[in-house]
Amino acid sequence: MAGISIYKRNQGQVTRSVTAIALAVIVASICYYIHERLLTYVPTAKNVTEAVDRLNEDYELVKPYEHNGVTLYGAGTVLTDEARKAIIDAAQTPGASPKVTARRINALSYAVHVQLGVPILLFAAAAFGIFRLVNHERFADFLIATESEMKKVSWSSRAELVGSTIVVIVTVLVMAMYIFGVDTVLMTGLRWIGILASIS
Repeated sequence: MAGISIYKRNQGQVTRSVTAIALAVIVASICYYIHERLLTYVPTAKNVTEAVDRLNEDYELVKPYEHNGVTLYGAGTVLTDEARKAIIDAAQTPGASPKVTARRINALSYAVHVQLGVPILLFAAAAFGIFRLVNHERFADFLIATESEMKKVSWSSRAELVGSTIVVIVTVLVMAMYIFGVDTVLMTGLRWIGILASIS
């Protein structure tokens, strides 16, 4: 079937698989970031029971707030600074922050579908695109050729690798000591002739 056929199925399997996995990880990270943003910008319309001082103007009362049998605020009242202060002042215990049942204003009842659906659809579309990419003739041939060339590479033995590493480390240490020594001599000389102030 066009679009989902595997080009040269038995060639370049390692490089094509690794490329697809790497791209999928990148896309998954992007989709997770989008999900986190949607949690903020597309809030779910659900009731929350919370201390009134922990809410803000983005919330409204779900049911009337009553105190000593008197309705202070009706359902749908936006919890502005003034409303929150009045509810706190009317509390039985001075300074207490009574709990109220509220919900986000302009929140969507189907927000959870947006929060999860959009990233999932994006990932599914990207996964299909990645599959098509690693099976596109020119790109697949490039990956196949890459894997073929990698098999021709003559890798160093363990002994050669250890020896080369020791040479590099020793060279770096010798150069570091030489530069430190030259720097110390120059700094001492410049302080002695008065160009640099002495460190007290």
